Amino acid sequence: MSGKRLIASGLLSVSLPCMAVALTGCASERGMDVPASAVLAASGNGAIDYRVPHDGMVYVYDRNTDQLIYSGQVVRGQMFSVDSVNDRLLLDGRVVQDKTPGINDEHRVFFDADGTRQPLDAQRTY
Repeated sequence: MSGKRLIASGLLSVSLPCMAVALTGCASERGMDVPASAVLAASGNGAIDYRVPHDGMVYVYDRNTDQLIYSGQVVRGQMFSVDSVNDRLLLDGRVVQDKTPGINDEHRVFFDADGTRQPLDAQRTY
């Protein structure tokens, strides 16, 4: 009987950490600040260019630091870019964020056509 308890206890101690990793895995794909309605539009470790299909919001999430590093309103047809060489984010060639932390990390660009959320505070420091 004690052998069965030991096996059950061992399985529980192995399965709980696995469940915790599985549950937090979803958060690291988009972070808590990216709305569920936003769809993954582009991702990569280097330069990213994304043509916006509709008016809405764009979100840039850094998977390495698990942080939302940018969000802003966009208009259909605009080009959003991650410039990894110069450490900045651009909208139609205009710098919208300079000296972006972790610019060579893996970034995910999400797009939300709903666009009801407000952009991050432009004065936010990292």
